[in-house]
Amino acid sequence: MARLFDNALSQYLERDSAVVATQPLTMAAWFNSDDATITQAILSVVDKDDASKMHFLEIAGAVAGDPVRMASIVAGSPSYAASTTGYTANTWFHAAGVVSASNARAAYINGGSKGTDATEEDPLLVLDRTSIGRLGDSTPSQYFSGSIAEVAVWDIALTDNEIIVLSKGFSPLFVRPQNLVAYWPLIGNYSPETDIVGANNLTLTGTVVKANHPRIIYPSSPQIRRFTTAAAAAGGNDWPTFQTRGFRNWRFLG
Repeated sequence: MARLFDNALSQYLERDSAVVATQPLTMAAWFNSDDATITQAILSVVDKDDASKMHFLEIAGAVAGDPVRMASIVAGSPSYAASTTGYTANTWFHAAGVVSASNARAAYINGGSKGTDATEEDPLLVLDRTSIGRLGDSTPSQYFSGSIAEVAVWDIALTDNEIIVLSKGFSPLFVRPQNLVAYWPLIGNYSPETDIVGANNLTLTGTVVKANHPRIIYPSSPQIRRFTTAAAAAGGNDWPTFQTRGFRNWRFLG
């Protein structure tokens, strides 16, 4: 199950520490918003005392084309990379944003429609808050309206191909797991909401209820199947068949 946010009730998930401080970084999540007319934050890592220092992934319904945007701010105006196509209400989409350098940002929707930005932003940020469902800086804003699931952060710039993998429904656990610093599936069973990778658990504010989850492929443990006879093992149960059934290891036990 995903988490369902109501922007009118200012619902969000948050902790007062930054899961990642500076570039390179990648943010990704699945979202299903019920409003394509307002700008909403999916994930932000900010300075909670300063509204001009942050990285955030958002959907910009108030902007022409309704793009996904990846933004960085050091002082003054944000620098945005915006996807070249946008989202529609009441549909699941995959959003991703990459900051690969102080002058290199990219935004994606459903693994493609890549938009870039090359504005220079000083990377030396002091960030101390992570939020899902709002911009959590000194003047919180952009509360989310709808469902969010499978939120993840890497301390590396993922490639275009790796973003495509995520957009196909593969769990973040399949992609650069050694650089995955935070991952909240947002199943909705726990409070605080659990980060299963970095223990960066998030406190719920408001009644952020469960919602339907997008279809996701998760890693599974290898399985061993036992046959009592050689005939049973040979009866059409070859390796490709086992592979499609989810059996990764098997052997005949006579």
